[in-house]
Amino acid sequence: MIREVSLIAMVAATRAVELAGRLPLRRVGCPDEIAQLVLFLASDESLSCTGADYAVDAGGSAGKRTKF
Repeated sequence: MIREVSLIAMVAATRAVELAGRLPLRRVGCPDEIAQLVLFLASDESLSCTGADYAVDAGGSAGKRTKF
């Protein structure tokens, strides 16, 4: 079981590095970055934000389309 988990973690890390190399910011995001956007949108600071789409994707949707 421990061997399987470490293999899965290794494959996931390798995949994340490959994906990051194709993104404009050259890194993958983390759940905290999504949470920061959610907190902003739930706060009074976002009162004038209406009808928008927010992409938290390390630039993957900007310009050239990244194939995931």
